[in-house]
Amino acid sequence: MSGAAGLAAWVMRDDRAASAEPLRRWAAWALEIFILTIPLEGLVTGSFGRLARLVGFAAFGVAGLAIARHGVRRRIPAVAWAFMAFTAVVTLSWFWTISADATLQRIETAVQLVVMVLLLNEFGDTAQQRRRFLGAFVVGCVAASVAVFRAALTGAGAGGGSYSGRFAVGESSNPNSVGAVMAFGSATSWYLAVIGRTRLGRRVAFAAPVLMVVALLLTASRGALIVMIVALLVIPLTSRSLRPRQAVALLLVAPIAATAMLLVIPQTTIERLASTGQELESGDLNLRRQLWDVAIETFVEQPITGVGAGASRIVIGREVGREAGAHDAFLSIAAETGVLGLSAFLTMLGLAALAALRLPAPHRGAAIALLVTLFVALVPLHVEFAKTTWLIPVLVSMGLASPRSPTLRVEPTFSARPAVPVSR
Repeated sequence: MSGAAGLAAWVMRDDRAASAEPLRRWAAWALEIFILTIPLEGLVTGSFGRLARLVGFAAFGVAGLAIARHGVRRRIPAVAWAFMAFTAVVTLSWFWTISADATLQRIETAVQLVVMVLLLNEFGDTAQQRRRFLGAFVVGCVAASVAVFRAALTGAGAGGGSYSGRFAVGESSNPNSVGAVMAFGSATSWYLAVIGRTRLGRRVAFAAPVLMVVALLLTASRGALIVMIVALLVIPLTSRSLRPRQAVALLLVAPIAATAMLLVIPQTTIERLASTGQELESGDLNLRRQLWDVAIETFVEQPITGVGAGASRIVIGREVGREAGAHDAFLSIAAETGVLGLSAFLTMLGLAALAALRLPAPHRGAAIALLVTLFVALVPLHVEFAKTTWLIPVLVSMGLASPRSPTLRVEPTFSARPAVPVSR
């Protein structure tokens, strides 16, 4: 069979896959539900863990059955290889860690995240499916916004009251992380509105960021506020794709929405957020500078291997009197896994950026905005093992909802079953 004929046969077979292979369709649906639950972490907890963890195990099981039945169809992209390299360093750090228990937890998390990355790559095989993945994330962010509103109305402070006057998805969730997720959700929703196909869908997607911005403000997270400002880069980077009516509506609605936000946000929250600039210039960023100094010293002492994944908290506890993360993902990775882990992580971000630059407009602008937002979010937060941190680069490397994926290529399924002839 010639190359052209083989490609045509594969394309025709792929067209029949949606109806002939229900397991793959169910796996994609399960992954959508899993992505939807990511912003809702902290809302439901129990003896088996958080909500996204429970749904993730179920989704991974369905996806595993689909792969066992129909085989693997897609090449592993370079970004996923970088994630696996980082996970390998995390795993190897168990041999020299100063806290075996903390490192084992990180290994378990990293392995689960790698599985997530590989499954999204495998089942996000069309622009439409990747659009559904992004839509699921936005829906989850909207639901998380509602949960933040409910917490504010009932006075249920985040962290069981340890974050006074600050609200999050659940009492066990961190308002800083919730605020960062709202920033990603806002940029993603705007992108889906720009490329939306239906009027109703575009209107809903344009309105959703307003809810997420209000939810972010209710978290009173100064770091997340900076992340949100960066996320708004998605507007100018995709503005050329806006319809004239959409641009006019934006100019009219934006000041009204901003005024309404100021009316519903508590005064104490506004005062805290207004101090962001002063805190950056002369403050200690809630003791972050002290944590950063310890992380830098730890990296200087063990620059190649670090002290072991998850073990930087132990070192910081010894130095400052309380266990805490480094509050900077890059410093956290450097202190825990040294140059080896930091190189793998930076390689992942670099490969995702190269993939973003190869996309057509407006997908390129949205991808760049999301990656820049992620980079900024990683500075004040130690979220290198957060699901969103791994989700954004892999979706960007897949091309977001662009019909032209920069890294993925269709591979034939190696199956013992004969090809089904196509009737004419």
